[in-house]
Amino acid sequence: MSWRGVRYEEDPYGEPKGIHGTWHPAKARSGGGFLGASLGSTGEFPRISQQGGGLAQGKSHSLYSFPAQKEQYEMPLPSENKRKVKGASNVPKLPSLKTSPPTSLQSLTGTKRHSRSKDNIWDSPRGSDYGREGEKEKEKVSKPSDDPEMDLLQYIKTGDDVVEFYARNGKESEVKFFYCNRADTGIFFRPYDLEVVCREDAANEYFTLSASGVVHIKPGLRSDFTPLGEWMREKSIFNVLTRMKFFKYYLVYKTYRNWRSTVRQKLFSQVRNRLTRRLFLAKPTFCPSLMELYSNVYELSKVQLMSIIPNHQPYNLEEFSEVQITQRGHKAVPALEAVVERMQAVLEKICREVTKQARLYQESIRDESELEDKTGVNLYQGRPAEKKQSMVKIKEEKIRRAKTYRRVVEEAKMLGDFIRLADYMLVEGVVAKGIGTVEELLDLVEAPRRLTDTKLQKGVFLTTIAFNDQNMTFAPNEGDVLNVLNSNVIEGMIATMQQVPRLLLMRSFTHYFDGRMNGLNPVHIIRSTPRFITLRAAIDQVIIKDFEDAREYAQVFEPHRDIYDFGKMWNPTEYSAQKMDIRKYRQDMSKQRDWRTELDKMKTQNVLGTLHVDSKSLKLTLLPVTQRTLDTIKNLLMTSAREETLSALANFTHRVKLLMERPDQLDGFVSFQKMFTDLSSKKKAAFKEATLVDELYDLLNIYFGADAKLPTADQVKIDDLHEAVASYTQGISDADDFIKDRKQSNAATLEKNIATMNDELLAVLGTLHGGSFMEPDSDPFEVVTELEKIQTDVATMRQRSEQYQEYQKLFNMPMDDFGNLALVEKECANRYGVWKLLFDFETNSHAWTTNPVQSLTIANVLAEVDNAATSAYKMGKADKENRVVYRLKDTVDEFKQILPLIEELANQALSDRHWKVIFQLLGAAYDPEVPFSIKDLIDLNVMAQMEPIQQISTTASKEYSLEKAIDKMYSDWDGVEFRCVAYKDTGTFILGGTDDIQLLLDDQIVKIQSMRASPFIKPFAERASVWEDTLKTLEDMLDNWSTCQSTWQYLEPIFGSEDIMKQMPEEGQKFLAVDQIYRDMMTKANKNPGALIIARDKEALELLQDANVMLDEIQKGLAAYLEVKRISFPRFFFLSNDEMLEILSETKDPTKVQPHLKKCFEGINSLRFEPNTDINAMLSVEGEVVPFKTKVEPSKTGGAVEKWLVMVEAAMVEAIQDVVQKSFKAFAMTNREDWVIEWPGQVVLVVSAIYWTDDVATALKGEATAPGLVKAVYDKNCDQMLDIIELVRGELTSMTRLTLSALVTMDVHARDVLKMLDATKVTDVNDFSWTSQLRMYFEEETVPVRMMNASIIYGYEYLGNSGRLVVTPLTDRCYRTLMGAIHLNLGGAPEGPAGTGKTETTKDLAKALARQCVVFNCSDTLDYLTMAKFFKGLASSGAWA
Repeated sequence: MSWRGVRYEEDPYGEPKGIHGTWHPAKARSGGGFLGASLGSTGEFPRISQQGGGLAQGKSHSLYSFPAQKEQYEMPLPSENKRKVKGASNVPKLPSLKTSPPTSLQSLTGTKRHSRSKDNIWDSPRGSDYGREGEKEKEKVSKPSDDPEMDLLQYIKTGDDVVEFYARNGKESEVKFFYCNRADTGIFFRPYDLEVVCREDAANEYFTLSASGVVHIKPGLRSDFTPLGEWMREKSIFNVLTRMKFFKYYLVYKTYRNWRSTVRQKLFSQVRNRLTRRLFLAKPTFCPSLMELYSNVYELSKVQLMSIIPNHQPYNLEEFSEVQITQRGHKAVPALEAVVERMQAVLEKICREVTKQARLYQESIRDESELEDKTGVNLYQGRPAEKKQSMVKIKEEKIRRAKTYRRVVEEAKMLGDFIRLADYMLVEGVVAKGIGTVEELLDLVEAPRRLTDTKLQKGVFLTTIAFNDQNMTFAPNEGDVLNVLNSNVIEGMIATMQQVPRLLLMRSFTHYFDGRMNGLNPVHIIRSTPRFITLRAAIDQVIIKDFEDAREYAQVFEPHRDIYDFGKMWNPTEYSAQKMDIRKYRQDMSKQRDWRTELDKMKTQNVLGTLHVDSKSLKLTLLPVTQRTLDTIKNLLMTSAREETLSALANFTHRVKLLMERPDQLDGFVSFQKMFTDLSSKKKAAFKEATLVDELYDLLNIYFGADAKLPTADQVKIDDLHEAVASYTQGISDADDFIKDRKQSNAATLEKNIATMNDELLAVLGTLHGGSFMEPDSDPFEVVTELEKIQTDVATMRQRSEQYQEYQKLFNMPMDDFGNLALVEKECANRYGVWKLLFDFETNSHAWTTNPVQSLTIANVLAEVDNAATSAYKMGKADKENRVVYRLKDTVDEFKQILPLIEELANQALSDRHWKVIFQLLGAAYDPEVPFSIKDLIDLNVMAQMEPIQQISTTASKEYSLEKAIDKMYSDWDGVEFRCVAYKDTGTFILGGTDDIQLLLDDQIVKIQSMRASPFIKPFAERASVWEDTLKTLEDMLDNWSTCQSTWQYLEPIFGSEDIMKQMPEEGQKFLAVDQIYRDMMTKANKNPGALIIARDKEALELLQDANVMLDEIQKGLAAYLEVKRISFPRFFFLSNDEMLEILSETKDPTKVQPHLKKCFEGINSLRFEPNTDINAMLSVEGEVVPFKTKVEPSKTGGAVEKWLVMVEAAMVEAIQDVVQKSFKAFAMTNREDWVIEWPGQVVLVVSAIYWTDDVATALKGEATAPGLVKAVYDKNCDQMLDIIELVRGELTSMTRLTLSALVTMDVHARDVLKMLDATKVTDVNDFSWTSQLRMYFEEETVPVRMMNASIIYGYEYLGNSGRLVVTPLTDRCYRTLMGAIHLNLGGAPEGPAGTGKTETTKDLAKALARQCVVFNCSDTLDYLTMAKFFKGLASSGAWA
């Protein structure tokens, strides 16, 4: 195997281009390795010299070898035998080359290049270009020139070409050496890149290349000779080094660093010069003043804005506040003003000096062109010639003068900047002082916590602790302290800073500026400085933390809350009013004494950070509670003991007095015995009263000792009590002996008295059975009087009988039943009942016939007569022999004969006109002023005219009822008023509620109409007619008013919009007229809201009727206007007029249409507006953002909402279509799990359906020939679904979770379909099982949706990231029906029971087709006009419902 014809070349960047020559592995060990040879035809391998460089002779061979080197090189071998050569074995055979240069060069083009290897340091990416270069050289060789040297130069151009030439031709070549110059390599340093030139073209520094080596000729220096092998070795090493990143880009990096340093130096110089020119410290004129200003600014730091006294006792908050106010007002402000005054003086001084100097120089220069004269001669006339100065001096003076002039003028111009700088310095000092003050305040509040010795901690603020209803309170509390620190100290400091006079605004400096100068605001700087904000927050945090600790510390006082609550709730008056006993007194005093002991041990102060918590006041507050309570209990106990003593003494004295009596009569003895029995039973309780008194005084002595010393009077009473107790004991014994001695004699007296009373009862009974009581002709009055007297006596006997029975029981005697007493009581009651009823009826009947007729109340008369008749009947039935009862019956029956007459004549309905007719019938004159009775009419023979009188009475009753009904109608409207309610911010009113008025009005209209039809209305027909007219007027008024008000309320916000008024000027003017009518009427109604007042205003009714006519015309115009807008934007057909007007009224600000977008676009919740109101994206209610491909510019529509909404609709469709197309392309290049997260939910569903449809269709087409493809798609679908489910289990955004939820729903349906297709062995894409499914395709940049023969283009309606309905077989049936209907431009109507999913299925199909779906519910208000509007909208917009 041989390898030949390789040339070594390099590009200007050090990359090897190729090696041309012969590789000799035998010399690899000795360092030669690469040989250039011209071989004979025998093909023998030449003899190799073992020396480092030189020429070895062989038979008819010539050889040139690279010098041997110590290093070992790895040279590339042919690709089929590539290895690292270290020895001379396996040397390939080399074919012979011809010796003539042209032939050699021709043969060079036919050489075989070695395979390129990335590990070959000799290889180059440009080596492959040698073939084309060889072809060009071959063409050049085929046309030799006349000059051999020039002919040779056509092929040998570089140093590498020379090396190649000598490698082929050897040292015996006719050309002994070549002249070379350094090759032009641009900015790169390539010392080994040479180019062959003619002798005449050799540069001053040039090279000669021969078969022996390279000679470097340098003018004036010794020439250097480098053997050719060493030269190639150095070049190889150089190339290797220059391929390293450091050396390869060294020149670039160094150049960049030099450039950067130069640029930095230049920028530094520019900045330095600019600073020198503009920096005041660099100017001698300003420097002293500036340093003086610095000194004054430094004085600011010494001004104390806050008074802090080291080791001061804790401040009372009000005291601290006053101290700070005083410090700022009396010390800080004057000090600040003094500093500013000094700074002002400095500025005024420098301004005067600079201005004066500038003025002097300006006056000395007549023309500024003098400054341009830099000659050594005074060219201007009028100046004295300075003959003694040389021209050089004059020139220098002119230059110096011009420079000084420019400096002075420039400094004069810089005065404004200097003043501004001084003001900035002042502001900086003020700001620094302000922030420093806050730092001092922070140090003040943090200092207590930094003290490790608790004994040295005093705190800063004194706060007292107290109880309130829920917890502990502090005075001052946290808010008070923070308020003082923030509002008083910090804000006061800021206010002081604000008061500092500003140099920039002083009148003496205003002429240095153009216009008004505002300068920096120190307050704004302080407030916006992060350090200030941090310090302020830290102060607040310290106070908050200290109060938190204080609240925690305050919990130790919570056990004393019982004392506080007791003191708050305890009322001495209520306590004194309680019923107390000895046990209660003892418990209360024991509790108060324990509390007093606890308070004596209570801690009175503690230091917590900045707070010195004072609990002494709490203790002093609670101590009086116990003391006051104990004092009250002591006083109450003494009072109670005294009262108990007096009460017990009085009771015992009274008992002793009772026991000392000795009665002689029966009644007295019985009372004495009862008293003795009672006292004997209560003897133990009586002694307990005395014992209680002793216990009370003992209790006083135990708890109060000497403080409870008894007055002498109380001690005397106690002694008297003890004596009374002894007397009571003796009296009980004596009284018992007395009762035993007198009991028998008093029993005998009792029996005698009982016998006497029985005799009296028998006498009374005999009286009742005789005399006037039994005679019916007796005078009822006398009999009743006598019976009432007997009843009184019998009642007295009843009391005595009960008393005698009690005595018998006390004496242990048999009890008498007193039976005669019961008989007497019964008989007396019977007699009295009959005679009393007779007396009452006769008295009443006489009054009924003699009193004036007008005073009679027939109802009472009838009731009395019926009662008398019923009672007489019952009495007669009970005692048939009682003749008095018969007299009663006769009297009642006799009166009943004239009762019908009384009933007719006592009718309240009879008026003067009726009585006049009646008296005419009786033939008598009627005088309304003269009263008359029934008896008078009977005397006029009224009974003969009974029938006509009954007719007159009946007529009067009916007329009376009608008149009362009318009166009631009038009275029902009393107080009835229209309720006027202020309506929003319109400045007028509306009727609040008229239901009650309408109900009353309807009821009375029906009543008055029926009354007017009555024949008895004639006497007041005119009154009824007037009332009916009033009610009808009110009815018309109410109807027109309600109609006008509802329409006005509807139109008022519409025509309140200036845009609507401009678009509908005619209707607007009409509405203004109606608005004025309505407002005037409501104003009058609010002032006089009475219903009847308004009902009688017929002029207002006419105005309302005219207003309603105009409102009808306005509504017709409005409907026509809205119709035009609906035609412009058909989706408006599905909105009500109110919703449309709300949208159309927002012509100036498109962003205000956002709340109504969902009514037009179900999926768009809002639009994303740019600052210039352009719309660049739409957002769903879930927050999903879909950018528009084309921006919508509402400003170009002139405010026409309907126009830019049409643009939004088009942009929506365009955006969804664009996103679908991009997502379709991205699906094939992205992992599905990543893809579903990157795109909107709607797009994910449709593109997934497209690829699913394509996969299934492809599988079905190949299923017949390659069974199992459908199963493979099924498995793929299951895997995808499991991947999505696994994704759902991870951390996802809510938006992504919604997308995956809908996707899983559709993937489950897709899996079910594939399972069915596989189970039924479907192998044809036209099989009904497949064509009956909802399928999506991507054709011609759009998405057709197909189902059976129906094909519908995807609507691209944005749906948002909404969920999808679970697909069931019934869902598919509905889909097929509706898809077919839409395809045929027909309608579909799913039918079924309520709640089965008809509406939701239709809506879900709309989502699948991305079509607008309008859902509305039918009601009784849905008429044919509304349906027509819906159908017009459907036809215009292309939607379906």
